[in-house]
Amino acid sequence: MITNFMKSLKKYLKYILILGLIAGIAVIGLVATFNAAAKADMHQREALQIRAETAAKAIEAGKILDLRGSENDLGAPSYEDLKRKMVAIREIRPDTRFVYLMGYDGADKLFFYVDSEDPESEDYSAPGDVYEETNAAELAAFKHGRSFVEGPLTDDWGTWVTAFAPINNADGETLALLGMDVESSLWYVSIREKEVAPFLMTLFLIMLIGVYLYISWRNDLYIAKMKKVDTMKTEFVSLASHQLNTPLSTINWITDLLLTDQDDPLTTGQKKYVEGVAVASGRMVNLVDALLNVSRIEMGTFAVTPVSVNLGEVVQSLLAELDHQIKDKKLSVEKEIDSSIPAIPADESLVRIIFQNLLTNAVKYNTPGGTLAVKIARNPAFPHMIYSEVRDTGLGVPKKDQARIFQKLFRADNARTKIADGNGLGLYIVKAIIESVGGTIWFESEENKGTTFSFTLPLEGMKAREGAKALVGGKHVV
Repeated sequence: MITNFMKSLKKYLKYILILGLIAGIAVIGLVATFNAAAKADMHQREALQIRAETAAKAIEAGKILDLRGSENDLGAPSYEDLKRKMVAIREIRPDTRFVYLMGYDGADKLFFYVDSEDPESEDYSAPGDVYEETNAAELAAFKHGRSFVEGPLTDDWGTWVTAFAPINNADGETLALLGMDVESSLWYVSIREKEVAPFLMTLFLIMLIGVYLYISWRNDLYIAKMKKVDTMKTEFVSLASHQLNTPLSTINWITDLLLTDQDDPLTTGQKKYVEGVAVASGRMVNLVDALLNVSRIEMGTFAVTPVSVNLGEVVQSLLAELDHQIKDKKLSVEKEIDSSIPAIPADESLVRIIFQNLLTNAVKYNTPGGTLAVKIARNPAFPHMIYSEVRDTGLGVPKKDQARIFQKLFRADNARTKIADGNGLGLYIVKAIIESVGGTIWFESEENKGTTFSFTLPLEGMKAREGAKALVGGKHVV
């Protein structure tokens, strides 16, 4: 159960991390948005307070002393002058709704001296009207002669953010408070404008990651589908290869029997045809073996059974098997095998497949009279590995094909043109085997000058691995 849970967790870890990233960005975005709003509110309050204080300084204290705070002030020159100033202050900024002067009744209420509204307006406050919503902060501002901003607060006129600034006489005594109201809806419009940038940035990042998540999810679905299809193809190839093995074995047995029958020998013409069948059948066997190996590699079902293996002896054995082809091409063989390298624990069939493919290719794609060189040695650059290389002086691999040389079913253009025999599976299998046991393979090549394949195998050998079957070592897996 725990294993299944860990597999599921690993499968969805990417999505969990991405969702976590989205949540993190959302939280950071919200914090940034709230922070921007708080700063905007603070800056607006500071600006409103400065506006109120500046306006208060424009009011002459002597004119306030001329007022009585009653309707008797109506028409008085000081009242009319202050009225005009209230209107003028209100009209400086379009967001300012009311401007007024308030006095203190000596008890617990403020009253209006003068406001900016037309007497015919329903929002007009007559001189002496008591401001019933007077609160402790407003009274404290009057008593202590300090300016401040409050709100949003709701009264009979609406919901406002209000700045108060004291108007003092020469002795510092507060004569009145100048009030300046900004409608809360306009106040918050300005704040929202400051919130837009971090909000949109957050939204953009979330959308961007969301698009990536969606594309990634679709890609994962596609990859999973392709893997399923590939697995089905691999299983089909494995099944078909098994089914082909039996008739091919029968054909090989019959051709061998016909070619070696001394009691009823074939005529020269018959022998020629049967030998052709034997060669074609041998190629089919090699192809089937290669397909079986590919299917077992891709399904991860091949077994590794280590025994004591001397790499030099494996190479000597394979060179002996290839002796006829080597002599046909008049190739010179150069061997550099370090005898001090001990036998290592390795699966002998895998080692044979590796060297068999590389040596066979070096013979097949070599030029007549060329050189085949094999090296097994220690290399200071790879202290814990056994270094091997197989070099030829043959066709070489064109630069444009080199990046694909280890791909399944790929053959370079010059190889396909000059030598029809080959299925493009050998190097794919070699690379898969070497990397599965902890080694590395690479090559250097120049067209028409030859190729050198180099690889390493762990000096400690191969680790045992259970599997359905071992890989098959054919005669000529190319």
